[in-house]
Amino acid sequence: MTDKSNSKKRTWIIVLAVLLAASLLGGGLLARYISQNRQEAEMISAGFHISSNYLEEGAPVYNVSDWGDGVDILLFNYEKENVAQIAQMAVSYTVTVENGTLESVMYGSHDVTPVGTPTSTGGSYILPLSEDLMNHTIRVKPDASGQDVVVTVKSTAPYSKELKATFNVSAKVKPEWTFAEREDGNTALLTIKTNDYAGTVTVNWPAPRYSPDNNDALMKTWVDSTPTGTLTVEANSTYTLLFFKDTAAAVEAQSGNNTTTISIG
Repeated sequence: MTDKSNSKKRTWIIVLAVLLAASLLGGGLLARYISQNRQEAEMISAGFHISSNYLEEGAPVYNVSDWGDGVDILLFNYEKENVAQIAQMAVSYTVTVENGTLESVMYGSHDVTPVGTPTSTGGSYILPLSEDLMNHTIRVKPDASGQDVVVTVKSTAPYSKELKATFNVSAKVKPEWTFAEREDGNTALLTIKTNDYAGTVTVNWPAPRYSPDNNDALMKTWVDSTPTGTLTVEANSTYTLLFFKDTAAAVEAQSGNNTTTISIG
């Protein structure tokens, strides 16, 4: 009987220890959950509302196939799921852009006056109090790094709320190109991959260092006296243009992307 009694006591001690540990570990999470929900309740009660067409608290990821002049992100003074919930106060916020440029912040056709001095990657602004639905248009563009663009909008007053999204830049609308010497040592090859772009591409070369191959129909009219040529390309295609070397110097390999004007040499 004694062994069974001791065994039961040990079992209860282990159970109590596990429950106590779970309580201690979960205390911080529980407190955070209560705090977050209390703040959300306060924001709703005060009439604080802000949302976006792309940015979310869950930080979604988007694939962008055509950046064009930039991606426009709309910041609303209301909840997009319920447009009847319009902000009852002005909202101060910051914009931060990683691996990209903050091109502009607009209200309609007018620039929004920043608070302080903005940089190329961010700034502070105010979404004013309005009885009507309104939005600011935040335009961003990727930089030359080729990395995904991360945009964060964070309200700073009267409440803190963070909206965020990542924009994938792997798909480039404009062409990418390489220029490299061939194994014969007498010629160099310009390779153009058009990606999603269809239209005119301009090529500049340094005459008399290089001369275009006029046997190629695409370069038939290109001459060294005016070392600029154009060709019309189709989307999702690859073009190879041959140039003759007029110099003994080795060709320095070059490359570029997201452009319709190519300058080699």
